[in-house]
Amino acid sequence: MDRAVSLLIQAPTLTVREAMLAAEFTKHEANTKYIQRKVARCLPGKTKGSIEDNSKDTQPLSNIDINSGCSESSPLTDPSGMMPIRNENFSPSPPRKLKKQRLTSQQLQDKREYNLDQKRPAIKAHKAATLLYNKERGKSGGMSVREVKQAIKLKHKGFGPSRSTIQHYVVNLGLIGMSPRKPGPGNIPAVMYKYKSLCAAFGSCMRINQINALGGI
Repeated sequence: MDRAVSLLIQAPTLTVREAMLAAEFTKHEANTKYIQRKVARCLPGKTKGSIEDNSKDTQPLSNIDINSGCSESSPLTDPSGMMPIRNENFSPSPPRKLKKQRLTSQQLQDKREYNLDQKRPAIKAHKAATLLYNKERGKSGGMSVREVKQAIKLKHKGFGPSRSTIQHYVVNLGLIGMSPRKPGPGNIPAVMYKYKSLCAAFGSCMRINQINALGGI
């Protein structure tokens, strides 16, 4: 590693990878980012670390062959290499987290419109299926829910609800010719959303505040 640093000092135009290859690192080590950073941190003025003057041990730049790093030996792994091995624990740097870019208001609006355009065929098929099944239920010998499903999917190019969905919306919910409901928690008491409940809660809050004021709290 010291030899690669010495080469970088003598020839600043060399890249860290080229200096590592010239210092007889393997191609895999020369292409490894955290080893390149380790070599770069040894340069004077970069960090607190410093290097010794290895000018006597290094060969002239004119005799350096960058492709010599293709050999299997490496100063990091081969004890018989030219450079001494340092007992350093090499640990790969953690992957950088990609910064999530927030969409602008116009981009959000375009995204909503695009999602709605993608849902429109399914919504249209759902309305047609509930209307058709409700109409066929009033007939003697009308189409079954299975036949309604097949007819809707054939007419709307594969879009359409399932048999259980058609029957649930028509028989159980009575939502005929309407868009499918948005997914969410079910069995919520309707009284929670009524105006009277809100008024009662507000009245209780006002009464509590009055009692606290009279009690000197």
